[in-house]
Amino acid sequence: MERSESSDQEQTSGTTVVLASLTGLAIGGSLVAMIGFSILASVALVLLTANLILLLFACFAFVGAISGFVLAMGMALTGVLMLERMFQKCGGTSLLRFGSETETLVPQTETMSKEQVQHENNEQGRAQNNMAGLAPEEQEDFATFDEVYHDFEYMGLQCNLLKGIFAYGFEKPSASQQRGIVPFCEGLDVIQQGQPGTGKRATFCCGIL
Repeated sequence: MERSESSDQEQTSGTTVVLASLTGLAIGGSLVAMIGFSILASVALVLLTANLILLLFACFAFVGAISGFVLAMGMALTGVLMLERMFQKCGGTSLLRFGSETETLVPQTETMSKEQVQHENNEQGRAQNNMAGLAPEEQEDFATFDEVYHDFEYMGLQCNLLKGIFAYGFEKPSASQQRGIVPFCEGLDVIQQGQPGTGKRATFCCGIL
């Protein structure tokens, strides 16, 4: 609703400006004709008679015609300026700008924008190179756990966990349990591969408990 009202207002203002401009031009044209007629009549009266009243009437008509013409031209100029302002608000090109000025200004703005973009790209490249020189080199560090625990007692497990392990019949840790229980209990990531029944699930449960 707000957009429709604003568009209606813009159309109304534009129509008003156009009508005011055309009215001013029409009045100005008619007044130009009146000025010409008044000048010719004044010259004829001056040449034909030397009556003071007629001379005053001719001067009054001449001054009135000039005043009306100036007023009409002012109205027309005001209408053109209002129309120019309306076009600029709508994002259009200026009506009072000459074509030569636009032809000379547009290439300059384009070349300036290209130079600015190239300069910014060069600055970004230099900044990236500097950051790359300051950044530490990445080192691939994969931790390996070579410690092997042949008994559950030496793994540092809690007493309750040891009692549960022995209660389920585990006497000696399997190969997976010998290497995986200690690092998993310490909160480290452990990846193990093995056949089913090698104790991987028990290793996982010990780490959780």
